[in-house]
Amino acid sequence: MAPSLVIAGLGNPGPRYVNTPHSAGFEVVDALAARWGATAWKPWKRVAAVAEAQVDGEPILLGKPATYMNLSGEAVAPLLAYHGLDETQLTVVCDDIALPVGRTRLRAEGSSGGQKGLQSIIDHLGTAQFSRLRLGVAPSEEGLPCEAERWVLSKWSPRLRRQFDAAIDQAVECLEMMLSEGIERAMGAFNGRCAPDPDAPPGA
Repeated sequence: MAPSLVIAGLGNPGPRYVNTPHSAGFEVVDALAARWGATAWKPWKRVAAVAEAQVDGEPILLGKPATYMNLSGEAVAPLLAYHGLDETQLTVVCDDIALPVGRTRLRAEGSSGGQKGLQSIIDHLGTAQFSRLRLGVAPSEEGLPCEAERWVLSKWSPRLRRQFDAAIDQAVECLEMMLSEGIERAMGAFNGRCAPDPDAPPGA
């Protein structure tokens, strides 16, 4: 059965990039695959890994581009075309250095905001009319402690790792609400919400 939606999580392939902010999208689709009992990940035309799931009877295709972040469109665009889908049947999950760790932001469309994976997808599809879920990766409201490229490719500290794990759980809940109740409802429920900091003192 052809998928009704593609959820593409962006990141960089390979062990060097595991546990880094830039692979946030990979971690979210991995969590979705585990939660939904998806098929095993398998390579697709050398440009992506894909897994299939059924959610309330709807076939969902999960994807992880193998093209590196800046070339994500080279995987996502042909994946949609192969399955006869258009941009309205795509949701992209990626990191966002403008948001602090713990924040998620869902949008129905919009610019890339400087996120190079999103920009690559926009360039290859010729449109920005697809939904996207951004996960904050800045260590605080004040922003980054160093140059952006260095930060997103660095390993998480144990403390930020724990809070980011909570953000992944929140992202999964957000996407499930989007599927079951619509994107507007999910945006209202999750945009502006911050995943709990496991290390915060009680009552903080």
